[in-house]
Formats: sequence, C-alpha cells, structure tokens
Amino acid sequence: MFCPNCGSRFDAGNFCRACGTALRAEQSSTASQPRPVAVRQSKATILSLFSPVSVSNRTQDLNSRVAANIFGKIRIDLTARPLDPGETRLSVCSVAGYVRLIIPAGIGIKITGVSVFSRVELDGQDVGNNFISLNEYTTAGYDRAQRKVHIDVASIAGRINISR
Repeated sequence: MFCPNCGSRFDAGNFCRACGTALRAEQSSTASQPRPVAVRQSKATILSLFSPVSVSNRTQDLNSRVAANIFGKIRIDLTARPLDPGETRLSVCSVAGYVRLIIPAGIGIKITGVSVFSRVELDGQDVGNNFISLNEYTTAGYDRAQRKVHIDVASIAGRINISR
C-alpha cells in the first residue's frame, strides 16, 4: 500500500513512517480495492546528464520544479492529471540538450528567459530567434486563463519543444 499523503510504500502500521500521516485501518486491509494515486510534493531537480529522463504529473507535483539538462533529453508530461487552478511554474535549463514539454490543450502558456543558439518552439512554431533571444511569449488569453503554465527557459545550443 501507499501513503495517501506522501506516496511512500507501507505494508502495515497506523502511521506512515516517512511523513507521520495517520493511516486508516481499512487501507491496510483492503489491498484489492482501487485507491487514488498519491501525488508527491517534491522540489527536487529533474536532471539529465548524457541520458534521457521522462517525468509526468501523474504521481508528482511538478509545480516550481527545475529541469536541468546537459547533453541529454528530458520529457515532461503535464497531461496525466488535471493541473491545479492558477499558475504552474517550471524552470528549464539546457546545455546542448533537448527538452520536450507536453501541456494539456486549453491551458494558457507563458515563456520567459534567455536562449543562446537555441530553438524554443510552441506547437512547432519558433518563438525565439535561434541566436540570442530574451524570451517573452504569452499565448492569447493567458491572463484570464483559469489554468496556466509559466516556463522560464535558460538554454545554450539546445532545443525546447512545448506542445499541446
């Protein structure tokens, strides 16, 4: 079984050993019943060094996370479960790497930051200039959107692909 608060695995007991949350008795005795997926709160950096990494918001909250990529490939999928209302922020740093962000349709998107010899694209369209770009791009209706994603980019000789 898994703790409903932090997602840590447990086999028995009244309290989670990781976070101290009280565990209901029926949770440990009804392993066959479906349970909601626990979403972990983490601020750990998503790191790719010379290798591919893939993460999604299915089991972890990706708001305020940093993705760092050096000669690697990162795939971040925000479509596994609905985004919380308000603004979800991601910081993406890439040196000679490829980052792909998949964002649900109908979400407002804001891209800020700097890219040098990099391509920053939204739905296949380049929103930078491939040389030195101070990115400041906002989709129509961003300020009024109930759910929105703000991506802060720092990229050197890389490619950031954002798609819906």
